[in-house]
Amino acid sequence: MRLEVTTSTILVLDDAESRRELLCRTLREAGYRVVPARSGIEAQWLHDHRAWSADLLLTGFAPAELDGYHPGLAVGALLKRMPILFMSALDRLESVRRGLIHPRAPYLRYPAPPGVLRRTVRQALAGSGRPSLH
Repeated sequence: MRLEVTTSTILVLDDAESRRELLCRTLREAGYRVVPARSGIEAQWLHDHRAWSADLLLTGFAPAELDGYHPGLAVGALLKRMPILFMSALDRLESVRRGLIHPRAPYLRYPAPPGVLRRTVRQALAGSGRPSLH
């Protein structure tokens, strides 16, 4: 059942296939267009060859293949003004303490219930708490 109608496109970058599929399915059911990527390299290729424009990058902190890309910075740099929603199994305070995210950066701790995912994505798209990276 769709909970909202939106034209937003979300680039979901996650190396864990089962988590990526769950995130994509939940977001599609909420009415978002979703483009999945499993690595920073794939996300860059999708960006370079796209027929769409992403409104949000949903990503963890580092790709598993250690391809030299920090996905948020690499893809965010390509798309300049695209908001980034970081996700991690760490809680927000621990992520801030380790210097992984800005204290006001949009953040999702996973696993997250579908309602929390949808709400956090809506807030990130609206720019709620988004620090300036430029």
